Amino acid sequence: MHRFLVSKGQVPRPLLGVLQRTFPAVSRELWMASFRRRKVYVNDFPGNAGYLVEGNDAIRIDLPEATLRGIPKIEILAECDEFAIIDKPPGLPVMTQDTKGGRMNIQAALEYYAGEGQLPAMVPCHRLDVYTGGTLLCAKNPRAQEACKAWFAPVTMDREYNAVLVGRMPAQMVCVDYARKDAAKALTVIVKSGTPGARQMRLTAQVLDYAQGLSLAHICLQTGRTHQIRVQLSHRGYPVLGDDKYGVWSVNAANGLRAPALWHTRLALHNLPAPYAHLDGFGAESQPRFPAKVRNLFDLL
Repeated sequence: MHRFLVSKGQVPRPLLGVLQRTFPAVSRELWMASFRRRKVYVNDFPGNAGYLVEGNDAIRIDLPEATLRGIPKIEILAECDEFAIIDKPPGLPVMTQDTKGGRMNIQAALEYYAGEGQLPAMVPCHRLDVYTGGTLLCAKNPRAQEACKAWFAPVTMDREYNAVLVGRMPAQMVCVDYARKDAAKALTVIVKSGTPGARQMRLTAQVLDYAQGLSLAHICLQTGRTHQIRVQLSHRGYPVLGDDKYGVWSVNAANGLRAPALWHTRLALHNLPAPYAHLDGFGAESQPRFPAKVRNLFDLL
């Protein structure tokens, strides 16, 4: 529950406008549903979108504080003493330092729920693209956070994805490339081996299904580079559907997708050094939550 007083001297203004300005993270659709369900009161009377409120009116909102602040729900998929694997919602940056303008992010959400006693204190150990959802490893103490920095390699961690690709990809592909980041353009660019600043990228991809000129692929990373999947597959003519940065805008628009259809489906640890050898096999899976149109296309509902 949240209560507040409208600023003194506020001229009469529709309630919906006041709420949207005060809580920008809440959608218009949720406010309209809240009016219907009598979740919003003005001076202890049920409010509606057009109700005119003015200075010193008392507004009560029967919605969770996390909802009003735009803090997403966080689900723990697997947990041990040192680590947890959460199910990252798509559409949010992972780290606070990567976030501009006070935008919500996964690290801030974890801090909020830890402060409320709803989740253990933990911090993300790696990044996922803003629009990529799925398994995300988090550390519960500084020692574990520092130790896992060396684990994002094939001998210690499995990282698997599902992606919807434009075009009919071959049944299987092994992709090995060299790339470097163009910080000025926020891009990763494929270059020749030996190019200054180039780093190797490796992945394998296997088709799970085809539908209407699209491929549903299962991808395993052997390296973890910025935008790696999007860059390597686009380089071979199979961009991730919805990816305007490395893909084809017209195809994305025709399919009604403005964000990459990419999901981190599985993360698992193995062959870890002491004192974490007991975590061999620790992992979790996340079911892709692509837009309904894509899920229907590939029978993923």
